Amino acid sequence: MANRGGYVPTPRAAVAAATVAGNLRRIRVGRGWSLDGAARDLGVKAATLGAHERGNRAMTADQVHRYAEGYGVPIETLYAGTPQALPPYVPTPATVAAARVLDDARAFGRLSAD
Repeated sequence: MANRGGYVPTPRAAVAAATVAGNLRRIRVGRGWSLDGAARDLGVKAATLGAHERGNRAMTADQVHRYAEGYGVPIETLYAGTPQALPPYVPTPATVAAARVLDDARAFGRLSAD
């Protein structure tokens, strides 16, 4: 899923983001806190916190840190459960085709090696 800047996270980043999102909700609900109340205490809009908990909006490292502090947990708690090893990256056909185009352009001197 791309965010507003067109950034598509790597599989590892996507799994970590989903883990953080799920842990935010798990902690909040486990403590019996409403979405509105938690958002107010954290100084964010309820819609923002809800989107972060659902994984519908990307979080910055600063936001993750802010949530950890606001919930009174170590930041590692929000990442707990993130798999350490993911399956190897398998390029899509489009990625392979794009790499071939770049290689051809370099071979014909139309693109620098950098």
